[in-house]
Amino acid sequence: MCCGKFPVEYGLGEAESGVPLGGLGTGYITLGSDGAFQEIVTMGNPRSPILRPKCSFLTIFASSTEYKVAKVLENPAPLGLPAIKYLKYSGLFPFANIRYIDDEFPVYLYLTAFSPFVPGDSKHSGLPVALFKLVARSKVSELLTIAVLFSWEGSSLGSKVFEEEGVKGVTLEAKQGNYTIASMIEKEIEVEVSPPWTKSDVKLFWDDFAEDGKFAEFKGSLGEDTARALVLRFVLPPFREKETVFALSWFFPDLRDSEGKFIGRMYANWFNDSKEVAVYAMRNFTNLYERTTVLHRGVKAFKLPEWLEDALLNSLYSLAKNTLWIKDGKFAHSESFTGCPITETIVCRFNGSLPLLLFFPELELKVMRHFALLQREDGAIPFAFGKPEFFDKPYYETQKSLDSSEFVLMVYRDYLFTRDEKFLEDLYPHVKKAICYAQSLDTDGDCLVNEVSMQYYDQWRFYGTSAYVAGIWLAALRAAEEMAKIMGDEKFSAECRAWFDKGRENYERKLWNGTYYRLYNEPETGKISEVCLCNQLMGQLYAYLLGLGDMFPREHTVSVLRAIFRLNVKATKFGAVSGVRPDGTPEPGPHSETVIFGEVMNYAATCLYVGLRDEGLGAAERAYENIVYYQKSPWNIYFSYDRETGEPIWGSNYYSNMCVWHFLPAWLRVDVGKLKEYIHKYFHT
Repeated sequence: MCCGKFPVEYGLGEAESGVPLGGLGTGYITLGSDGAFQEIVTMGNPRSPILRPKCSFLTIFASSTEYKVAKVLENPAPLGLPAIKYLKYSGLFPFANIRYIDDEFPVYLYLTAFSPFVPGDSKHSGLPVALFKLVARSKVSELLTIAVLFSWEGSSLGSKVFEEEGVKGVTLEAKQGNYTIASMIEKEIEVEVSPPWTKSDVKLFWDDFAEDGKFAEFKGSLGEDTARALVLRFVLPPFREKETVFALSWFFPDLRDSEGKFIGRMYANWFNDSKEVAVYAMRNFTNLYERTTVLHRGVKAFKLPEWLEDALLNSLYSLAKNTLWIKDGKFAHSESFTGCPITETIVCRFNGSLPLLLFFPELELKVMRHFALLQREDGAIPFAFGKPEFFDKPYYETQKSLDSSEFVLMVYRDYLFTRDEKFLEDLYPHVKKAICYAQSLDTDGDCLVNEVSMQYYDQWRFYGTSAYVAGIWLAALRAAEEMAKIMGDEKFSAECRAWFDKGRENYERKLWNGTYYRLYNEPETGKISEVCLCNQLMGQLYAYLLGLGDMFPREHTVSVLRAIFRLNVKATKFGAVSGVRPDGTPEPGPHSETVIFGEVMNYAATCLYVGLRDEGLGAAERAYENIVYYQKSPWNIYFSYDRETGEPIWGSNYYSNMCVWHFLPAWLRVDVGKLKEYIHKYFHT
């Protein structure tokens, strides 16, 4: 496969992951590149998905005087059933697209599947539903009878056929919830629901359907994992096309935290069961589809490179895979349900939460208010809400050198975007306490945070003053200074400025080596590292995002970025190595010698802010091409990759990777306050 074409169209089974179908905090279903429903994560089971339920699949039947064929639209097909020969699969979140290829069929078949994702409308982006549009186009000069069958597996608890508000379908009961499959009742399309069936009677079920595209002889049976099928049957004129639309919805409201306490689902405030969800979604199908396409049209409006459009859109899959939206309205994003299950890790949201702010700011502000609520009396901001799934088990010592500084920066970021004065008024006291706590981590009086026993690179020990931690602290001081000015707190503003000026002077004195900033320096012990860290300017990137300008001399910033290109980028063909010595060799270690995807994206965004577009875009494109073309997993991006092979190392489905959205303000050379104008212009309906 040669690089350069986006979105990538994968062959049968080629992609290592598929587009997740699901809303904010609803759970999801993965439609894979083999055409199968590969993972079912709808019941509060993120680490134990139901894999490839054998009675859940799509099928097509076609007949005429010359043809009669029925096949399952996946390969291999379950239960020994006949399978489609081949398919092509592509995806731009939240859409998955499949072209089915089989010369035995007298029709061309195209499937589009999606869950609503409507910028600015969190409710309609939080529906527990997957919507499907299947287009059949005739290849032949005679009338065809076409039947689309959608089977879904429930349990032995029963099922009920319904016809309501122009929608027909069946609800299948399961433990603690239910599923519904349904379609609109339309002219020229017969909608039928099959009798119940199980794996043990698959031959009777299949033979009856494959005879004429409906059920006449098969009477059904009950058993464990009972399924039912929705059948849409119509006549297709020669060389014409017809589309059918249908839905799969789910309702599992009894979500529990990791100690078994009920936390529930937000969608249970809006619906009583999956039937209500399906009826609502089908009656509003066209509107939901059109409003969801606004996301793609908005990204297209910026005229970005194709790979970057692809990266921006597909990064949002994490909002379907990794989020919790519970009954009382609280929202959170896991560091990774599958790779590192911790609820709302602040160091990850510091990197990856910008899309939530851009598209669902009310949810973003809720998360930040919850961090403020959990602030410790001494001002420490928690590392996370809890581990694995808690909203009320915060812990504070992990990466404490960063947690409070990053909280301050995100408060200011969120205020700049929303201009929500009540939010700033309420959180400003927490900002002051967080700054005071972080000041206590200055162990040598240099006005820099240098208690760095643990930081973002948690398996990589730093000492004394580090470029990464101290740079983020300096940006936090500037943000706090600006918030103090807005609040009329002149004393605190002056204090933050004094700390910043002294801290910046010591930062330059301790860390600048004439070309870039050292990894760390602890003069009192003589511990010093000349390693060039790819992410050493993270604090400066945030300063640009927040309109705070240059914290360091611009010539130093440019020199750093060029040094990273010369050392870190040149050390791999897959983006940039995290830590590289002055001689160009990677620093040994579990993080330092790897390619950290989010780190490469942040480096590249910083390059764009200062005009080094070729350096930044080149490194980021190579990192993303590795994921899409070689690892073939744009819907499961890891934290780190091997610098030599490009293979994933650690951190599947990682939250931080949505930091690719830092590219958007960097591309425009604007801060997040000015970015709001673009978001409203291009993304809001």
